[in-house]
Amino acid sequence: MSFTQLGRRIYYSGSNGTLVLDTGEYTGYDQTKRTTKEEDFLLHPELSKYVINEIEHIDLSFGEFREEFTTCLSFRVNPQTKKIEFAYQKPDLFEKPMIEQLKELKDEREQDQQRILDLELMLAKVKKL
Repeated sequence: MSFTQLGRRIYYSGSNGTLVLDTGEYTGYDQTKRTTKEEDFLLHPELSKYVINEIEHIDLSFGEFREEFTTCLSFRVNPQTKKIEFAYQKPDLFEKPMIEQLKELKDEREQDQQRILDLELMLAKVKKL
């Protein structure tokens, strides 16, 4: 018997990114495998209401964006970028996942620190003149 962890599969409207189905995560001791899109359309009544070609999906790894899903008000998939966006403050104000926002802020901070260091070095050279 093997331990299986399956991440979420998010089904959404390909035209506007509206959530159709979040399968949730799965953990267990069995031979569970990732189902195909066609199998999911047979298994989940929510999907059978839609035309299969109009619905797209994203597979997430187990635990991916776990904190975002627990703290957000809602989420959607951006139809242009095909990435999940979360609403944290207002249900219709979607943003990048917090973890991505934090990474961007860290990167900006590092760039700012490098600019400060470069300016300090230039200032030291000017003082020597």
